Amino acid sequence: VELSHDARHYATVDDHGVASVWRVGDNLRSLFSTPPGGKSVHSAMVSPDRSRLVTLRGWPSQAEFWNLENGESLPATGLNILAMNVGSDGRTLISCSDALVHVWDWESGKPVETLGVVDVPIWPRLDVSPDGRSVSALMGYHPIPTTLHVWPLGSREVRLSPPNTAFRSALAPDGETVALAHLDSRISLWNARTMERLGWL
Repeated sequence: VELSHDARHYATVDDHGVASVWRVGDNLRSLFSTPPGGKSVHSAMVSPDRSRLVTLRGWPSQAEFWNLENGESLPATGLNILAMNVGSDGRTLISCSDALVHVWDWESGKPVETLGVVDVPIWPRLDVSPDGRSVSALMGYHPIPTTLHVWPLGSREVRLSPPNTAFRSALAPDGETVALAHLDSRISLWNARTMERLGWL
């Protein structure tokens, strides 16, 4: 289940791989459902303005954007997607595809910005800061990521080689601090611009 940014709608995927959009409080009739057939949908997200639904099918996944006003699908891009999610700002749609990070336009259903090219596949841990100004990604070979990348949008990338016990990252609301979760249940804090470690929790 994926809740929309305004908490008024949510998307679900049933056991048959069909995605549906619902209004919160009304679970009797869906507003839209993807047609059955083809590869099963395994993930679905609603745009902030509730005009688009994006679904992921198969593995590696193909993203399909749907116009919720007329039920039509937008032309596909053909990108193989390892992970896709809406950032903590509730608006920015991001994905990783092999060694690339993409920022997507909800309206056209196409990537509008490529944030980085790296020499290893991206660990599917992506986030956008709540203010929408920074993107972070843990990258490396499965199962342990090896590098944390942070892109202040419109600025240069910074990167960090964290301890190899890190497995998840999150950006602070102001985009200035990155938190890393470690396998020993501790959390380390880092300056997102200088990658200086600030301390442990």
